[in-house]
Amino acid sequence: MENALEKYGTYEEFEAQTGGQVLSRPQILNIIKRYLKREELEDDIILNLTDELLSRGSMTRNKGKPQLNVRTVNLREMWVEGLLRHELGELQM
Repeated sequence: MENALEKYGTYEEFEAQTGGQVLSRPQILNIIKRYLKREELEDDIILNLTDELLSRGSMTRNKGKPQLNVRTVNLREMWVEGLLRHELGELQM
């Protein structure tokens, strides 16, 4: 963290330079739907976009079906795919 602060000055500047623009809820939904379609998971995953999640994303089960929970607050464009790969990685194997 000290190296990041030394290089970028503030955490906010680090986010802006490494994460890109903050996405709107419709942009997030569009990116996630395209990703799920590309990975052929669109019929296998329940999607829950929320502002209430503490972490950026998580996987849970809803009536036995995998549910992807994504916090929409301050999600940045260059972080979405990494989030999806992290949360959905096991399902793709």
